[in-house]
Amino acid sequence: MLSNQSMKMKIALTVITSLIATAVFAFDPPPVGSAAPDFSLTDAKGKTHSLSQYKSKYVVLEMVQSGMPVCEEALRQRQHAKVAG
Repeated sequence: MLSNQSMKMKIALTVITSLIATAVFAFDPPPVGSAAPDFSLTDAKGKTHSLSQYKSKYVVLEMVQSGMPVCEEALRQRQHAKVAG
């Protein structure tokens, strides 16, 4: 059984995921097999990246929230895997 804190965290993550999905899919998604719409994001170092820069490459977007232990642990694991690999 989940602890009270774990249950609250699970609920918070569900709400956050729902909000992100609502924001991302507020428009009609492109048809399967078509190109994704271009967009730009700024990384932690202030450099802007656009999806079109990574044409023909795999792109993984990971949405995290600072201050959320589950998200911070996922980031630590990803950074550790990046350094190890």
